[in-house]
Amino acid sequence: MKASIAGNLGGLSLFLHAQHKQYSVVRIVEPSEGFKISFHDSEEEGNVGNNGFVVSPGLQYFIQLSYKETNLLEDPYGHGDCESDPTYRTSTCMNRCIHTHIIDKCNCVPYYSGLATIVGGAKVNYCTLRDMFKCVIKTHAEIVREPQVRNRHCHCNKACRFFKYNHSVSSSLLSNSFIELLISIYNKRMVADEGHSKVVKRADKRSRIRDRNKSKADETETEGEDAEDADSKESTADGGRLRNFLKDRISAWSTEIVKENVVVLKISFPSIEKHTVNQVVTYGLGNLLGDIGGVLGLFLGGSVFTVLEFLDYIIRMFHENIINLRVKKKKD
Repeated sequence: MKASIAGNLGGLSLFLHAQHKQYSVVRIVEPSEGFKISFHDSEEEGNVGNNGFVVSPGLQYFIQLSYKETNLLEDPYGHGDCESDPTYRTSTCMNRCIHTHIIDKCNCVPYYSGLATIVGGAKVNYCTLRDMFKCVIKTHAEIVREPQVRNRHCHCNKACRFFKYNHSVSSSLLSNSFIELLISIYNKRMVADEGHSKVVKRADKRSRIRDRNKSKADETETEGEDAEDADSKESTADGGRLRNFLKDRISAWSTEIVKENVVVLKISFPSIEKHTVNQVVTYGLGNLLGDIGGVLGLFLGGSVFTVLEFLDYIIRMFHENIINLRVKKKKD
């Protein structure tokens, strides 16, 4: 998302459909309906499970973002272990490490990891639902919750430069007038959609042609009657299944469907400003020498020049004593 104008005019509007009837048994783990939203830098992998917030169907959400950049000092100022690579992100490193550990222990690739199924030259299958409940969830929780296990497998330093999107969220119910307008627009578009209508027409036309061929075959041929009849029944069944599938996919919306599935998001930046936090040296070598000189001046009542004058006096006294001793030896 790139915004050049502050406010809703330069923001992003999203209409999301939850399709809650298609949820799998995973809803035992996550019983809520709706979506989880997370904002992150483009170079960073999203961590919706830990950093996201939930949005529910039937509501409109107004989300305002602010962009913050933090720059840390490198060695020797306490962050010598931070990574100076501008593309490095700590969360990305940690996610890759966790998923690699899951692959090693469960012998499968989590579908949400984004990793390739070729690991070490060998092909590894994606984790099934059985693998998720039997191994993946347990292994993921183990490495996240136990620092000893995490530190043993993952060595991810802090990034010297990182970004964060702070957000504030407010919500309101979708009004009945807006729901009626949304239903009207969608249903009109569904009727006028040439793509769906062409698919339905092609299915009906194919079914009619096969029925016509079947009737002709019955009149002219008797030997291939059984084969033609079976093919016709199969084609008719295929056309019926296709029509039923399309009917489910492009069924008309109602007020109940909208309230149970639709989420409206309005995302914007209240101001086009970037907040930058730079870590600077507040007490360096110059400050240390200045403090030492100040303490010496306080207790000795002098400055650096006074110390030099004192050294000069000692050298002169030592030189005069040597000369006096030589003069006495000559007189003796």
